[in-house]
Amino acid sequence: MKLTLGLISRYRTLADLPVANTTAQALPKDRRARFEICVVDDQSFDAGRTLKNFGYRFAEIGDIKKIDEVSAYPIVLCDLMGVGLNFDDRKQGATLIREIRHNYPSIMVAAYSGASASSEQAKAAIALADRFIKKDADNDEWTQALDSLIRDASDQRKIWLRIRRSLVDDGIDTKALLILEDAYVRSVISGKSNFDDLTEVAAKRGLSKFAVDVINGLVSSAIFRAFTGS
Repeated sequence: MKLTLGLISRYRTLADLPVANTTAQALPKDRRARFEICVVDDQSFDAGRTLKNFGYRFAEIGDIKKIDEVSAYPIVLCDLMGVGLNFDDRKQGATLIREIRHNYPSIMVAAYSGASASSEQAKAAIALADRFIKKDADNDEWTQALDSLIRDASDQRKIWLRIRRSLVDDGIDTKALLILEDAYVRSVISGKSNFDDLTEVAAKRGLSKFAVDVINGLVSSAIFRAFTGS
């Protein structure tokens, strides 16, 4: 379907959302606390004991058997060794990162490991993850990395661009994409506690199962609550 300027002008777009502040400065504790960060690790997340004093919240869930176990979290920290054995016992955590990024493109994923960045698993993860963090990083390095992930997860435009890229790769038509973006932007602007408008549009457009799953993944996550602080 050919879209005219008049038709397009009826829809809200990302241009209607504020530009995120990307200044690389330390975030206040209350903003850090809006985001519960999922930790996928077969061992205790030792760095978390200190980082909690800086305002971060962590949910340590161990290794996972299904990707949807991380769907409710806006940020995931994934170890590279000893996890993902239910998916690929060679690449391990790197495979989990790939699957999370594919199925839940709105989730920010950081790889962390005690292994060298030149290891096979680390190289694979670095190519896929939003960040790579060494397990023995000091507090300054950890807080800078986590604050960067929180800024990205708070960026309403960036979140939709990631969703949109996945939908385009899936072959969604231009009109459906325009209507979905309109519903997303209106939901964010309205400050509703959920994405009801987006869910309704997705259900009516006859989207592929993958596209519906991507939208539902966004709706079921805590990202929108983090946008509004609710």
